[in-house]
Amino acid sequence: MIAINLALLAARVYIRLIRQKARLHASDCLLTFVCLVIIAESIVGTIGNWEEIQYLAEHPSFPRKFDPFVLGFSPDMQETYLKRLYGILFCNLVALYAAKATLLVFFYEVFPQRLRAVLHFVAALILSTFIASLIATSFWCLPRKRMWDPSEIYSNNFCALRLVTGYNVMLFTMHTVTMVAVVSLPMVLLRWVPGRRGGEVAFALSTSGFGAVSVVASIVTFHYMLRMSVISLDPSLKHAATLSVLADQNAVFWAACLSVFRVRGRRKESEEVAAVATAQGKGLVIKVENRFSVTVEIVSEWGHDWKDPWERGREQYERMNLSAVTSSNR
Repeated sequence: MIAINLALLAARVYIRLIRQKARLHASDCLLTFVCLVIIAESIVGTIGNWEEIQYLAEHPSFPRKFDPFVLGFSPDMQETYLKRLYGILFCNLVALYAAKATLLVFFYEVFPQRLRAVLHFVAALILSTFIASLIATSFWCLPRKRMWDPSEIYSNNFCALRLVTGYNVMLFTMHTVTMVAVVSLPMVLLRWVPGRRGGEVAFALSTSGFGAVSVVASIVTFHYMLRMSVISLDPSLKHAATLSVLADQNAVFWAACLSVFRVRGRRKESEEVAAVATAQGKGLVIKVENRFSVTVEIVSEWGHDWKDPWERGREQYERMNLSAVTSSNR
């Protein structure tokens, strides 16, 4: 996944700097930050997985159907493992919301000025839910010692955020609502763009499509998290939940990165005239060659012919007021 993300990011930077000969925009820089956060999270998660693999290699008789964290790790290893998971929670939140913010910032760059009010509303929604998620993650379990103290793991006082149903419901709801709000903007506003071009429709469809993948991955993650409402001896649930979290995170990244690309196909016809000698005398041979090329570029503008759906109503209201004032003056 990391290699794919780096390749997509490199392609975007290459198109921006080399092909379009432009400077990096704010959305490009924010997407780079998201990629770095995902890499950092992957490194921390890989360390935890390596500890499990190393433990199983050192204890070949340990039953593979049981989770080493529950039955094998020492108290110190359990505490380190749980602290690492708590840090990953923050990385995951930052990556998810920063990726959505990347797409929203890109909308600010290419959408017409008249759409700023809609973008401001979605930006406020994303910011408020992100702050709420950080606050919940920071203060849901107090004192925080309850989340990683080995002496609390098997007691009723233990509080693992990813095992708390209320916390998972809150995060799933806010993430899904904000994701749908961001990726559906081009599709919702498309109806008010007169003379819609194929590029605008393709951009709206691709953004909604990648967003749908993220929502599906989020639903799968939520399903496995609810099944993990108690500490399980079976490690398969934990691994399935981890994979679904990665799929959700990378789908949001792809939505922010791939949906801004526009693919254009061009057909070029060339003719070549040559004089040749034939049995009947001199003649001309015309060679016709068709060439087809594909160009990938970053969307530079969208919906600039957009018409405010409420503008007509305001104009009618103003005419009615003007007519009323004129009548009263008579």
